[in-house]
Amino acid sequence: MTFWEKFYELCVSKNTKPNAVAKQLGFSSAVCTQWKKGLQNPSYDKLSKIAGYFGVSVGYLLGTESDDADQTDKDIKLALFGSYEDITDEMLEEVKDFAQFIRARRAGRSETHVSPKMWAIPTEEQLNSTTKAIARDDSDTKNLKDIPELDDAVDISGCDEI
Repeated sequence: MTFWEKFYELCVSKNTKPNAVAKQLGFSSAVCTQWKKGLQNPSYDKLSKIAGYFGVSVGYLLGTESDDADQTDKDIKLALFGSYEDITDEMLEEVKDFAQFIRARRAGRSETHVSPKMWAIPTEEQLNSTTKAIARDDSDTKNLKDIPELDDAVDISGCDEI
């Protein structure tokens, strides 16, 4: 399998297009055409960026190593979580997305597929309002009539008990 075939296959697996990946990595879109036609091979610098983007080795892109993604994923799970048995693929993908977000942010690129808000730490005010909402929603131990803040706000005298 040629470099282009592997690159294209990786793009398809990530539901993206080669030109979009090239642009995101800072390459010209013309380079994809050259790779596809076999007119040029990517430099090691470009290979390294592509490998990092897709989470594969440069050797895999060049065809000198097999795709050992399952073993690599197990190694990542073990390194990050201390085990790989109870870690879902969704959890692993979340970690990989976060790593890609950090790489893009450090490289000064703003066009990441991960929203920075996804990783935002809530403010103390947000935590307090959430805690109060949860406390008010504790229907097993409280009746709405027992919450003093609601006495003046809502007339529930005609409501049936649940």
